[in-house]
Amino acid sequence: MGSGCSTPARLAALMLTAVLAACAAARTYVAAEDAPAYARDGYVDPRLALTRVIGAPLAPIVRNLRAPHGRLHGRAGLERFLRDALRPLDIVVIRSRPAATRLLIPGHFTHATVWLGTPAEMRALGAWSLSAVRPYRERLRAGRPVFEAARDAVQLSPMREITDVDEIVILRPRPGGRGWARAKYAGLFAAIGRPFDYNFDWTDKARLTCAELVAGVFPEFELPVRYTQGRYAIVPDDIVRAATVPGSRLRIVRYVAPTAGDGFSASGGEAVLKLLSRPRDDAT
Repeated sequence: MGSGCSTPARLAALMLTAVLAACAAARTYVAAEDAPAYARDGYVDPRLALTRVIGAPLAPIVRNLRAPHGRLHGRAGLERFLRDALRPLDIVVIRSRPAATRLLIPGHFTHATVWLGTPAEMRALGAWSLSAVRPYRERLRAGRPVFEAARDAVQLSPMREITDVDEIVILRPRPGGRGWARAKYAGLFAAIGRPFDYNFDWTDKARLTCAELVAGVFPEFELPVRYTQGRYAIVPDDIVRAATVPGSRLRIVRYVAPTAGDGFSASGGEAVLKLLSRPRDDAT
């Protein structure tokens, strides 16, 4: 009787184990200017070289892993609370235990998305008529208000992508008017279909991670580039940290976490500050 696991799958599992072991050895990150001299000189770190080789074969395995539900899954009233709290173009940063980000990018939070709002809200902002948006109107009407770089590519996703998680932070950009909003929607929808970067390599401009998507569409957040695990990357924790900087164009609206039983709590930014990781050069 066969084991039910093909040779390619076994090899992929072995490669995945090797990657996990390598990544477990170092969980820190530094400012880009503090990267090793060889990296600043343009040499590729062996860890990045490895993930560039095995990233494509591992992608379908990571994508199809059966993950447990997040701790907020099924919490009574959560979806209604979020729909009431969210505004178009809010940034929703989440923590989810089974996340590919955790293999290569340190930090508490693991994923970043953009809340598009309802079709009516997009019409009010002048975004519904954009040529980049029109091909996706049916998907939006069908309930895909979450914009993210995940799995295979940049895509529209259902609300469960931000509710079947462990923790949620709602961040709100400083409003810039209809022209600003239209430009943000145009930038987002122009990225649909861009491949997801399983290497989490900021220097790869053909592919995007979730944090790179946010950084590209919202350059005013001035998100820093870090060096970690042999690669330059944007860390999801830094998106949340940007909202704590005086004069920032981003602010923390709510931090949502599970409570005992079937409930959840919604608090301000003070609770979030205690959770954020810090680059090694800032550590005390």
